[in-house]
Amino acid sequence: MVNFSKWLKAELEKRNLLQKELAGMMDVSEGIVSRYVSGKDIPSPINLIKIAKAFNLPEKDVLAIGGYDENYNRIPIQRNVEKEVSITYQIEPSSPEREARGLSILDF
Repeated sequence: MVNFSKWLKAELEKRNLLQKELAGMMDVSEGIVSRYVSGKDIPSPINLIKIAKAFNLPEKDVLAIGGYDENYNRIPIQRNVEKEVSITYQIEPSSPEREARGLSILDF
């Protein structure tokens, strides 16, 4: 999935728009747009549609970039939760001292 804040920053630069100008086009505060650009918030489907209209882009494309399908449902984020773990043990060979005390490697 595309990082929404990076995408929004790139679109603003490409269109030579300021955050304040986009906020005006969306009828929201500049602070709201700033939170989207900084990655602190992700827009609601309604604001994603406003962004699509401001940029003259298909609504479903902007919804998808924001993490929603065209029915305004969140798209599940798939994460790889399995991690490969490698553990290495160093085992000392039996020593005569351990054997004399009745200890073997299997006792550890």
